[in-house]
Amino acid sequence: MRVTRELVALRERWVELFSVPAPPDMTVALLKLAIGWKEHVDQHGDISPALARDLQVIARTERDRKRGVVHSAAASASAADLPASTRLVPGAKLVKVYQGTTYVVEVGEGSFSWNGESYASLSAVAKAITGTHWNGLLFFGLRTRRVKPRHERAAASSNVRDARTSRAKAVRHA
Repeated sequence: MRVTRELVALRERWVELFSVPAPPDMTVALLKLAIGWKEHVDQHGDISPALARDLQVIARTERDRKRGVVHSAAASASAADLPASTRLVPGAKLVKVYQGTTYVVEVGEGSFSWNGESYASLSAVAKAITGTHWNGLLFFGLRTRRVKPRHERAAASSNVRDARTSRAKAVRHA
């Protein structure tokens, strides 16, 4: 890495803020981001420990989802089960790209606004957009679909088969 005046100045600022030398292989771009974050925290305060935990859970769940690992408790969370940091607050805007069109829904006090109309639920908004019934949390990406572990799926389909077989036998014997 070429040592420039900018790099030297950033490393000096790093030491002022963090009281330790910057990692020698850290790029100028990353130094700027880290220094900007630290200055912001020093001026405005850091996030709460609860928010930090919530963000770690969300990041871990998303990373695992991309790897194909599903945590049933996290995947089956309802809106009330979302971490406090992800609950919908009035004024928030939800953005969804569906079939190449971008839709923006505004969260209100107990309702949702889209296209000049008010809706009681995200599911109602999703139905208005798509024309079919959707779980609103799934449609807007606020929840992931729960995928049952293979052994649970196998047991469920086995129970359905057993019930059908029992009914068929009962009909034949009647």
